[in-house]
Amino acid sequence: MGKLSLKDKVCILTSWALMLMSGAAEQDYFPQAMSLTWEEARSHCQVCFEDLVTLTSENTQSIAVNLTSDHWVGLRKNPNPTSNSTMFWSRWANGDPLAFQNWYPGWPVLKRPSPEPVCCSCSCTCPSSTVYSSTFSAVTSSMSSTFGGISTASQVVTGQAVIDQVATGRAVIDLTATDQVATGQVATGQMATDLTATDQVATGQAATDQVATGQAATDQVATGQMATGQMATGQAATDQMATGQMVTGPAATGPAAAGQVVTGPTATGPAAAGQVVTGPTATGPAAAGQAVTGPTATGPTATGPTATGPTAAGPTAAGSTAAGPIVAECVRTPMLSPNVSKTDQKYIEDSCVAMLSFGAWVERNCSESLPFICYEVRFIGKVNASDVTTRSAIVTWERGPGNISHYRLEVRGDTDWKENQIGLTTMFVNLTAGTQYSVKVFPVKCRRDLNPQTVVFYTIPNKVENLKADNQTESSVTLSWDKPDGKVDSYIVKVNGQRKQSVRAKSTVVEGLTSGNPHTFSVLSAVNDETVMSEESNVTDYTKPGTVSNLMVCDNSNTSLKLSWTAPSGGYSDFRVIAMNGNNTVFFNKTETRTEFSVTNLPVGSNITLSVTARANHSLEGDSVFIIGYTTPGPISDLNLVSTNDRITATWNFPEGSFSSFKIILQLDGKDVQELETRIPAANLTGLKNAAEYTVIVRISNRELEGPPVSKSTHTLPAPPTNLKVTFSNHTHITFKWDPPVNASTKVMYSVKLRSDFWGHFFSKKVPKETYTFAELKSGTKYDFEVQTVVGTLSSPVEKLSQCTEAKKREISLAMLCSSAEVLLCDNATTRNSVFDQLKSHFEKKLGNDIFWELLKPN
Repeated sequence: MGKLSLKDKVCILTSWALMLMSGAAEQDYFPQAMSLTWEEARSHCQVCFEDLVTLTSENTQSIAVNLTSDHWVGLRKNPNPTSNSTMFWSRWANGDPLAFQNWYPGWPVLKRPSPEPVCCSCSCTCPSSTVYSSTFSAVTSSMSSTFGGISTASQVVTGQAVIDQVATGRAVIDLTATDQVATGQVATGQMATDLTATDQVATGQAATDQVATGQAATDQVATGQMATGQMATGQAATDQMATGQMVTGPAATGPAAAGQVVTGPTATGPAAAGQVVTGPTATGPAAAGQAVTGPTATGPTATGPTATGPTAAGPTAAGSTAAGPIVAECVRTPMLSPNVSKTDQKYIEDSCVAMLSFGAWVERNCSESLPFICYEVRFIGKVNASDVTTRSAIVTWERGPGNISHYRLEVRGDTDWKENQIGLTTMFVNLTAGTQYSVKVFPVKCRRDLNPQTVVFYTIPNKVENLKADNQTESSVTLSWDKPDGKVDSYIVKVNGQRKQSVRAKSTVVEGLTSGNPHTFSVLSAVNDETVMSEESNVTDYTKPGTVSNLMVCDNSNTSLKLSWTAPSGGYSDFRVIAMNGNNTVFFNKTETRTEFSVTNLPVGSNITLSVTARANHSLEGDSVFIIGYTTPGPISDLNLVSTNDRITATWNFPEGSFSSFKIILQLDGKDVQELETRIPAANLTGLKNAAEYTVIVRISNRELEGPPVSKSTHTLPAPPTNLKVTFSNHTHITFKWDPPVNASTKVMYSVKLRSDFWGHFFSKKVPKETYTFAELKSGTKYDFEVQTVVGTLSSPVEKLSQCTEAKKREISLAMLCSSAEVLLCDNATTRNSVFDQLKSHFEKKLGNDIFWELLKPN
């Protein structure tokens, strides 16, 4: 296998091992035909979309299928990677981490190649660039290292193995010139010493995580052929090895072939050009290109295990040609200046990524003008319809992403229309009741409709009109109504707030109702499978009540009959009672809520037909029930009672018709206390208690039948209290006590009054007991007390008594100035007495005897 140029080599870094999973929302992609620079393209995408597209393994093919030329994507090289990173391509334009790469072979182009050979300080003759004319087979150790937090496998591609730098935790890859390929070795510790000669490996520190000698690894060669490098271990290596073969052991005594690596505790033999000798002590002279390392390198020792065993020579890797050592004589000469690295002509300092029409990536100068691909997260908004009425609705929607110029609304219903809105809400008016409307809201961005938001709603149907209830029975009512304006699919009928049935006609018979009860019937217009309903139209009506039962007549009188019955099941409000004779002359027609009732104003001694009908709502009548009754002789009239303290005299007028006698009954507190019979229309009832309420009952007796009783109540006159006296008095209180009237009722009350004319005080109260105390009175004041027996509206004569409260005496001195033309007249005793009498007369007129006072002469 011959030499491969860098141009032919494939740097495949697809799926970098940053396999980050994203739960992003669904995205839409928009190839743009216009050609712009990368910055201009991104600005356009940010204004009219979200950003330049971010490519993934999932969307690459679906995007590329629509492309016919190169298009900018949202990836630009980072010109200043941080000190702990060489990732020029790390994040997309929208900030997403770079989790997927799809470079076209030969891309990306890195800035620095491997350095060309330079002379070491100890050699006067430098090996030519053709020291190794053979191809160095890819022989790698399978290493695990930390690369950006992701575990990766290092690769060595066909060519010379060159280690340029060793940095903590990341791989450094340099592709600098033809036939040179970086090893991708990962190590930790301090940076190794600079490379000094062709095929040299500078090691200043034993790298951690390095695979121990003797481990075999495989790596993919660019040409597609797998090279297997074997490393042999043993006590001593005496034979030369093929190019690319590594020999390890505790002692290496023989010369090493070109490209041979000898490791062990002691290396004594001379090293050929390109030989690397490591160990605690390196004593032999180094040939040109030889690197000798020892324990002087700083940093921790290698952590990989050291394989031991007999000396074994590994086979030459496939496709390699063994080369003999090159002998060079070394003398000390000044160090020559290093050759300057050459930069690949395809390298672009300010590069952005363009996707080819078949999906692969290449670098292009960011200032070039290319078509480009924008992306946008598919807008999934919500539209809400609220405050929906029969004629209007308010529609609100979510704000679209980015710079939305306006919102385009498409409305479909009984009529279709379109309109534009700037805000996020609008009110539709003049809609048709009960109609379905579909509203699509398109956010418009850069004259482009985004994914529409849609809402479907129904306007509220109008409520029915002229709702009526007719044809009531004991268990059903017929409802009818008029269809409202607008659209209606069906009508929902409710009874007392509970859904009863659904109909499409404009009338229905509602059955299964209870008799005599009020029922509220509601009818609602409905659309959309009865999910949208109108306001209720209500009517309240009653079913017919049932019929009464067990109708009976009792307590016949001359002008009345007493009826009783059992109320019907169900509800009712009252009963209509009618009394008529055989000629259908109506004597009585009234309503009653009780089930026992006296029919009055009937003719004396007549045959009466009576009917009782239950009613609902005081108007709707059920079926009537009939019965026959007879009146008795009439009652007396004009009963009159006259009472004294112990007597009642009753008088009355004769009734119509015949009679034999009058029966009189006297009752007290509902009990009969006297009973007598007379043939004259008068009676004296004596020996009664005063202040007592009596009832006098008079009825006609005519053999087997008695006329109706006539009763009247009155009180005997109350007698005054007796033995009135004062039982207690002080400055502010007076207690009065008295005895009840003789032979008085126990239900009497007493009216007590207290008066002071001087102060204008007056107290009045009714008390049930025979004593009362007045408080908060004025001291030294005369009070006049009155008490009388009270029953109903009757009062006894007044009993009176006066009493003074005790006086709180205060002495007031009065001095009078007397002047007279007569000498010593004022000092005359007669004059003094006259003035004193005049002053006393003055106080008597002003104070009288209503309060306590005394006027005393000075000694």
